[in-house]
Amino acid sequence: MRKSRIIINTILLTICSFVTFSNIKAQSTEAKPEMTATDIQKARVLIENIDKKFSEAYRDVDSIAITSFYAKDGEMLTQHGAIKGGDLLSTWNRMIQGDSTRNLEFITTAFTGDNEYMVELGIYEMKDDNGIAKDKGNYVVVWKQESGTWKLYRDIGL
Repeated sequence: MRKSRIIINTILLTICSFVTFSNIKAQSTEAKPEMTATDIQKARVLIENIDKKFSEAYRDVDSIAITSFYAKDGEMLTQHGAIKGGDLLSTWNRMIQGDSTRNLEFITTAFTGDNEYMVELGIYEMKDDNGIAKDKGNYVVVWKQESGTWKLYRDIGL
């Protein structure tokens, strides 16, 4: 049963990332210079560092810091719909206040994009203080350049 859930989540993750990235690319009408593999790798390092800071904010129960990683028009997409604006802060506050698991790790499995948007696919894992896994799943994040900083534009947990 667990294996089939992983397979279904992986398929959904791939479809969501393709559709999301295709929609973003279609919205962009300006011709932008293509990023080199080195540029994409640099962006990946920057974003993986943001992932670590996000995890630190989660560990520190700091919902204000967590929501500061989102773009002005950023959204967290859940099975109940999109959460955006001020609702992001209250949602993250509720989520981290009610969770005693403080160790959140992101593992990037795929990464691509351009100068304006990046798409990160990965696995998240939550562990208790003894290192025992409490939750694990997949995610898709579309990152957006905002004032020279990468920000969460679409945050999709699967």
